[in-house]
Amino acid sequence: MPKYKLRGRMRIRQKGVGKFPRVELSLLEEIKRRRFKADPCSQNWIKSRMKQLCNEMKPKNYDPEKDKFRDTWVQGFFERKGLSMRVRTNKKKETVWQRWHKLQNYQHFIIYRMRNEPISDTESETSSEESETSSEESETSSDASETNSDESET
Repeated sequence: MPKYKLRGRMRIRQKGVGKFPRVELSLLEEIKRRRFKADPCSQNWIKSRMKQLCNEMKPKNYDPEKDKFRDTWVQGFFERKGLSMRVRTNKKKETVWQRWHKLQNYQHFIIYRMRNEPISDTESETSSEESETSSEESETSSDASETNSDESET
């Protein structure tokens, strides 16, 4: 497959053909595998992985001095393979490390600020009121049972 296609006087590079097609295909499979597992694929990761693959596979005409795989190469690779950079859409879901400062602030509030606030007596007041009403109810129910028993005896 020719690298360039001639149209009139201009040379147009064919879409889908990179300098190292076999290495790019293996990189594309890795990207798809990572995206399937919902792992991120940043431009820096793609550049470094392409360098690693080229060093491992040793394609023809690869020169580490010349082939740097910069941002323009990544953008061209994305265009050739029909990919795009993905943006995180679910921003509500945060990891623990992203929420760490909130947890620390909450601990600080509980430990240092809550200790100076007086404990409210509303809980003890409501519990004492409940016990008084329950004792009154039991007295009235026992009185009612006594009157019923007196009526049944006569």
